[in-house]
Amino acid sequence: MPARLDREAWRARGDSLPAVLRGLVRPVRPAAADGARPGDRLRRRLGELSGPARLGALLDLVRGSAAAVLGHADPARIDLDRGFLDAGFDSLTALELRNQLIQETGLGLPPTLLFDHPDPGRLARHLLAELDGGDHSGILAELDRLAVTLDTADGDADTRRRVTARLETLLSKWRDRPEPGRPNAEPAEPADDDELFALIDHELGLS
Repeated sequence: MPARLDREAWRARGDSLPAVLRGLVRPVRPAAADGARPGDRLRRRLGELSGPARLGALLDLVRGSAAAVLGHADPARIDLDRGFLDAGFDSLTALELRNQLIQETGLGLPPTLLFDHPDPGRLARHLLAELDGGDHSGILAELDRLAVTLDTADGDADTRRRVTARLETLLSKWRDRPEPGRPNAEPAEPADDDELFALIDHELGLS
């Protein structure tokens, strides 16, 4: 029967909302009291762990997030080696899980995440590799956070021009830095708007 749904009231109930209704609303995530950015808490936790415990923490994150998206109270219902599609995910719930993991990790994750890494084990290993980031993890982590910000920003035309100009300046300075062993390398040409955002889309997986 037709009915008017008060989604804001449902959303405010958070985890107390019956599982059958959770797919109709997106939960509100409270802002961190200390101003922490997405992924900071997870990175601090991983920094306190070593070896298999780091992967175990990410497996718990993936299974817990997947269970919440599917409306399961117990993350143990998400088998480690069972594919997400076999577990009941479709394109919409796959995107919802990807969005939750962006909030938890601060990474710029592509919409095809669950199709590229089709079970919890492979997805957790991928997240660990992305969070480790090799020798330049700090720089890459900041770019991941920037990618998330740009992906969700809704600025006016003036703000977009100012942000674009700032990004162009930073990218030009980065490109002008000589490569190791090539102190007299020719500086690169400044990027135009299309090149800059194409770079962000391609390198950070937002296309």
